[in-house]
Amino acid sequence: MLLSQMVPGVLLIIPLYLLMKNYHLLDTYYSMILAYTTFMVPLCTFMLKGYFDTLPYEMEEWAEIDGCSRVGILFRIILPVSIPSLIATALFAFVNAWNEFMFGFVFINDEAHRTLTPGITLFVFMQRFLIDGMTAGAVKG
Repeated sequence: MLLSQMVPGVLLIIPLYLLMKNYHLLDTYYSMILAYTTFMVPLCTFMLKGYFDTLPYEMEEWAEIDGCSRVGILFRIILPVSIPSLIATALFAFVNAWNEFMFGFVFINDEAHRTLTPGITLFVFMQRFLIDGMTAGAVKG
């Protein structure tokens, strides 16, 4: 999993683009979901493993002594204790996907489906003309 984080997304953009093109997923949100999931699952798994390693094993043993099944231990003991870690990991993944520019720019070319981050680039490009137009009438001459 750590090895998958060492490969930058730029190296995989062409193979992913060809894959999305072959499966007719360009200009759809499914391409974005697949790309973000590909890069986020290993990192989120790594983060959650670090948290689950800190949970004391005795809690599971105590629940097992009290007669709880393995599924019961998971849902009654481990998940309630790990809710803060799950929320933090989900927020990290969301913010990382929200700030991502490259996949949104390459996989979605249709303006109707364009995500916010690549859509802002049009505003940044046109901002110069907007400011020039606003200040052109403000000069007395």
